[in-house]
Amino acid sequence: MSRPWLTRLREIEEKVRNCKVTATTMTYIYERVEELRSIFVDMEIGTALKEMKENLKTELVCGIKGELSCIATDMHNGIKQELSTLERPSYAKIVQNLQEESKEKKELIIMTTDKSKPEEPQKIKEILRQTIKPGQDKIKINGIRNAGRKGVIIEMETEEDKNKIYKVALKTKLAEKGLKVEHVRKREPKIIIFSVDRSLEVEDLKTNVFNQNMRDDDITEEDFKNGFKLAFTTGRRDSRYCNYVFQVTPLIRDLLLQKQKIYSDWTSHYVKDYIGVTRCYKCQGYGHTAQGCREKDSICSYCARSGHTFETCPRKDKKSKERCANCHRFGRDAHHSTLDRECPAYKHALEQEILRTNYSKN
Repeated sequence: MSRPWLTRLREIEEKVRNCKVTATTMTYIYERVEELRSIFVDMEIGTALKEMKENLKTELVCGIKGELSCIATDMHNGIKQELSTLERPSYAKIVQNLQEESKEKKELIIMTTDKSKPEEPQKIKEILRQTIKPGQDKIKINGIRNAGRKGVIIEMETEEDKNKIYKVALKTKLAEKGLKVEHVRKREPKIIIFSVDRSLEVEDLKTNVFNQNMRDDDITEEDFKNGFKLAFTTGRRDSRYCNYVFQVTPLIRDLLLQKQKIYSDWTSHYVKDYIGVTRCYKCQGYGHTAQGCREKDSICSYCARSGHTFETCPRKDKKSKERCANCHRFGRDAHHSTLDRECPAYKHALEQEILRTNYSKN
């Protein structure tokens, strides 16, 4: 470290030493020089200590920042790893859970015996409460809901609970009051076979599927063909290949899905569950077609307003944002297309369709 003050003091000492001064003056000057030397040394030590303190402070701050950064990174990675074990279930998993729930549901539908004089659901519920006493009859009821405008559905906890209403005296008591008890009729499941040559006859495809895939399974050819019915095809009309959607029995569905891939003649095809829901092109609602729609006016699938269709929508030409007709109808967030596969209304309709499908082999 350069010390200019020390150099100057030495120059003074040298100059004084060569001058003719008295011993007393010389002693005085040397004492003053030593005092100055001491003062400057203290000043230098103080400055050095201050610099050391600042350097130490900087090093400590940098070190603490580095440690905190490492801790934050470790915490982030730990949380990320923890969240990976708690992933949101995929929609495929949700569908699978709903299919299992559909298998387990124990339901009966109650309607009036005389179809020409249907009772309102509320009236049917009053008769049920007067006739059935779950506490006395030891029946576990999960819930009761309307079945359209002409009946109600009761969901029981077990098959035994269901039989107490369907097979014994309670059914007779309800019949005496003009009500009939029936099993809830569920739709047969559908499966889709991908990339089938359009030139292949349906009967030939059915024969191939059985002979090349089902011979070793516990089902006869007659039962297979009776329970394996073409519903419709999908795919581009100008393509040589299309996808075949078959309505099948729960047993056939299970046997085919276990294989994942099936063989027909010289080719193989992937097969999976087909889950779809009918959408009305008039009102955009689910569960019915335009032929059976009760709405008077058409609802636009682009802007969700009534009185015109997608083709004549004036807002489409102005490039306005699309609005979902179904979510708008129910006061939900509608800032997406009516055709959006992630639409909450569409997913709800799909889920209800799954619950109305019979996946149970029993």
